[in-house]
Amino acid sequence: MQVDTPTNLYNFPANKFVAGFIGSPAMNLVNTALREEDGHYFVELAPGSRAVIPTEKTTQLAEHINTKVFFGIRPEHISIASSKDDLNAIEGKLAVVENMGNEKYLHFRVGGNLVIARVSGSEISTSDIGNTYYFNLDTSFCHIFDGKEEKNISLK
Repeated sequence: MQVDTPTNLYNFPANKFVAGFIGSPAMNLVNTALREEDGHYFVELAPGSRAVIPTEKTTQLAEHINTKVFFGIRPEHISIASSKDDLNAIEGKLAVVENMGNEKYLHFRVGGNLVIARVSGSEISTSDIGNTYYFNLDTSFCHIFDGKEEKNISLK
């Protein structure tokens, strides 16, 4: 597993188990495949919903192109997109709204995946369930886990 400080376990999980175990709500982990196009790496969360992986996270990814991976992103690194044209804006259908007082957990469906965003100051409420929104993924904080051994292959 991994022995480290709580902060390092949270920010730099060595494997998928640690990533999903530390944090509340837990890290979003999506079963997908790593792709490359014109020198850019990305994962598809649903048909037409791509998340581009930042260059600084791709040093160890070349051998994993077109293989099964798990894409991980924490709920606080997902926000409501200002435009559907934002770099990593994905379309999601709102399924659940958890009002936690000073923040909300927005559960939304992207294809067959349920993803959670942790947002503050949002006007979205339970009456908006079923509506479609665009969510922005800050992939500078994402993690890519190998599909076989589930090791974090996006760490330097």
